[in-house]
Amino acid sequence: MDKKTVLLIAESNEGHFRLIQKNLQSWGIKYPIVHFADGKALLEYLSHFKTLKSPPETMHILLLDMDFPGVDSIELLGTIKKDPKLKYIYVVMLAVSYDLMTIGKCFGSGCSGYLVKPIKQSEFMTVFNRLCRRGLSEETQAVEDLY
Repeated sequence: MDKKTVLLIAESNEGHFRLIQKNLQSWGIKYPIVHFADGKALLEYLSHFKTLKSPPETMHILLLDMDFPGVDSIELLGTIKKDPKLKYIYVVMLAVSYDLMTIGKCFGSGCSGYLVKPIKQSEFMTVFNRLCRRGLSEETQAVEDLY
């Protein structure tokens, strides 16, 4: 089963977003990208998940900047992971440093990955491939649970 994937990128700095987008394309990542420049736009997008009657058929991976304006990124991460309609979104935190306390808070709140900008191809691909395998295994498990 090939699950469709959408990358959500919450990055307020247009230059950083363009660099991430360019790198993803050069690394062979051809999935649709939805860009959010502020917290209001991201929260509005996420509100559409609240109307779904079942988990989305499309896998969503959110690259969430730790310094995203308009929201507390770690608090938003916790909200996503606690909400039954949003918990299917994989959240990868984007930071400017390897701060152990922050990394602990992120994983404690349910993040699926933690990357430091500028994002290195090997680190991104490791996280991305793990999430794609996890998404496929969860989809397979959901089908198996029906029988």
